[in-house]
Amino acid sequence: MLPENEHKTASNPIIEVRHLKHGEWELYCSIRLEALQNAPYAFGSNYEREIAFTEEKWKDCAESRATGKESICVIAIDGSRGVGIAGGITPEDNPRVDQLVSMWVHEDVRGSNVAARLASQVEVWAFDRGSEGIVLGVNTGNVRATRFYEKMGFLVFDGEISHRSACEKYFHKPLAIGA
Repeated sequence: MLPENEHKTASNPIIEVRHLKHGEWELYCSIRLEALQNAPYAFGSNYEREIAFTEEKWKDCAESRATGKESICVIAIDGSRGVGIAGGITPEDNPRVDQLVSMWVHEDVRGSNVAARLASQVEVWAFDRGSEGIVLGVNTGNVRATRFYEKMGFLVFDGEISHRSACEKYFHKPLAIGA
């Protein structure tokens, strides 16, 4: 029997989706750099900037996300290869609404349930922290992402978002009754 966080279908291998663990900075680095190369439009940073990070910088970034306190990193792994990543952050000025950031799924597994599993784990993290909602940004031309987030229950959002990026379209999803 497969563990709860692993799923296998005829067309998809077993892909594990889980929180980044302490000490996994090299795995975090490899997934993040591949994502930045593959989909630079989906991030508030770029490959050129992050490839220059020192080992200490990568360790610090990974450790802060592994703690799950102010931010989190959820990864998708196919064997030993990272095939997806998503992050969650808590804006300093509004700790009641978290933000889904840095979502990426390798093209080999797009169309599977990996993206939904990544986003859902960030939502659970936010809910468990007492967040009333979660927000995210999408570039206007990214129709596939827009459809995905709408299917996940996100609604177009015109309000203020602390960590605005180059995205032109924002979404919100209530996580608690009355949010």
